[in-house]
Amino acid sequence: MGRLVYALAFVAVAVSAAVIVATSADLPPMVASHFGTGGVVNGTMPRDDYRVLMLTLAVVMPAAILLALAVLPRILPGVVSVPNARAWLASSQREATLATLGLRGALFAILLTAFICAVHLTIVRANAATPVHLDSAALGVIVGAFMLAVAAWVFALVLRFRKPPP
Repeated sequence: MGRLVYALAFVAVAVSAAVIVATSADLPPMVASHFGTGGVVNGTMPRDDYRVLMLTLAVVMPAAILLALAVLPRILPGVVSVPNARAWLASSQREATLATLGLRGALFAILLTAFICAVHLTIVRANAATPVHLDSAALGVIVGAFMLAVAAWVFALVLRFRKPPP
């Protein structure tokens, strides 16, 4: 199960990066990248800068999350902060606890890269419109779905560690 989730995270990040690179070519030289009330453009940036920013958000941030939850706790166990940490990090529970954190980190990496890719596609669609205009409702659905997913992720993580192990 663990390797599958890590592989899915890697694939999700790679697909997001590929989508961003492929669809950025269709953007104008100056990309409408910031929008105000009602989806009206109020900020632009050069296409190459936009592409680098979106790739950084879609690749580096999920990798950092995965590193922080899957690798760092194995190197620096003192950084692990879960409820009842002393019990969960006891030698009998340590490996299972670290494996759980790693899997949860991979799941969060998938959520984050999918969110960034979805926002990017919404911006691409906005830049294809004449005049350029962001679909605020679509962005609202994307942000809302991401917030619900993050809330569920946090709830599941807290629920997993709320009581000391048996």
